[in-house]
Amino acid sequence: DYIADIVIQSNDNIVSIGSSAYDTHVMVIRRFTPNGTPDTSFNALGFTLFSPGSQTQGFGVCLQSDEKILACGSTLEAQYNFLIARFTDTGILDTTFNGSGYRTTTIGPGGQAYAVKLQSSGNIVVGGTAVFDEPVFALARY
Repeated sequence: DYIADIVIQSNDNIVSIGSSAYDTHVMVIRRFTPNGTPDTSFNALGFTLFSPGSQTQGFGVCLQSDEKILACGSTLEAQYNFLIARFTDTGILDTTFNGSGYRTTTIGPGGQAYAVKLQSSGNIVVGGTAVFDEPVFALARY
């Protein structure tokens, strides 16, 4: 288990993203109060598990102005693909995003999305890597 990235909400709550190998690899988004205790108002448990494929990993997180959480990583479908997902401020997958709450993008073999940021226009930019004969830089905008 690991935490790969954190972001601080406007109320000083701490949102983290990472992965857990519990049963299978899943993306884990956790929220903590400003003093570091799990925030049980977040998905009733203080965390959300998410895995649309197998071997899902979480690497990057950022906030929209409405406090919705954008998370990026990778998931294994036929190959590893970029994964971007959006969660509400309460930790629930936001199905108003792409109709399902998430989107996968094939960048090339071994796509891993490590960072996510918002442009002033509202576009989402995701950076990571893909592996062809060797790893190469990969960038996607949604």
